[in-house]
Amino acid sequence: MKSALLLICFLLTQRSLLWAQSFETEGIDNFLKTHRPVTQVLSPYEIFPKEEEEEIDSEMEFQNKHCKFETIKRYAEILSKFSKVDGLLALKSCNVTKEKKIKLLEDRIKQQIFLLSKFPKLEIIPNEKKDPNIDELTTSVSNLWEERVYLFSNFYHGHSLIWLGEEKEISEEINRVLYTEMNEKRKISLLKKMADDLKATNLRIYHLFQFSSQNPFYVTDLEAENKKSKETLENYFFNLFQEDIISPLNREKIRSINVCLSKIEIKNSHTRLTSILGFWQDYAFLAKSSQQNETKENQSIWKFLKKNIYNSHHFERRLENGLNICERIAESNELK
Repeated sequence: MKSALLLICFLLTQRSLLWAQSFETEGIDNFLKTHRPVTQVLSPYEIFPKEEEEEIDSEMEFQNKHCKFETIKRYAEILSKFSKVDGLLALKSCNVTKEKKIKLLEDRIKQQIFLLSKFPKLEIIPNEKKDPNIDELTTSVSNLWEERVYLFSNFYHGHSLIWLGEEKEISEEINRVLYTEMNEKRKISLLKKMADDLKATNLRIYHLFQFSSQNPFYVTDLEAENKKSKETLENYFFNLFQEDIISPLNREKIRSINVCLSKIEIKNSHTRLTSILGFWQDYAFLAKSSQQNETKENQSIWKFLKKNIYNSHHFERRLENGLNICERIAESNELK
């Protein structure tokens, strides 16, 4: 009798695990097929404290007061737009660096700014050696990578700019494995592991979007979040449309996104507009005209950064995917 009960418990546990695994992948599989994001987030939201961010801001203000070199202050401010932690470290370096070495510090900070502004792009160099097993795995890894960078990274997350560094590292690692001479079985094993890791990462990002009530607006429900998201996106893309450096093709895509956003209704219990907010929220500062009072050198830096970002392959692809998902949301009967 005891053995029978244990067997039943075991079978029920296994069934539960299988159901949980099926539930975990069902949502992401549907999203990959339809590109229409559906969220499981529940209202009311938990309000996440800003303590960590406020502490960094306070420390930056403190370090800025003690930095004696105006050029470092200005560079640190630009750097902090991409990474507050790096901006803070730059100001701390200012306070411990001797005057004769300030020029070296300036160059190092500028280099950091340009590195952070370079969006990741997976570039697979054509390989003349054809191996069916490796070619198939390369295609699989590339597809998973495309999903990660141009689809899942659109989802808002409080620290989404961290993903930029992760994506660069993944890209470099893929190329390292593909174009390093090594045992074939070893290469196949590494590529399989990369594919598994990317699948797991994509699922993790999707679940953050599906279940996390963290949002950039510190509101308590989905309707309020969607309203704020819509207003933020409309304002951002309106300002972006005014930028002279945007290509005619991308300008037309921006116009299409604004038209699409105007069609979206807010009252929906399953759709979340933070699914296309993502990196746009983090890079909104580029579309503002707040650089007019900057020094001539800083204006040149901003111009370079905008040219680098707005004409990148990454920007164009994210624009395409943002428009694609927006249209799927607008077409959904659930929004009517």
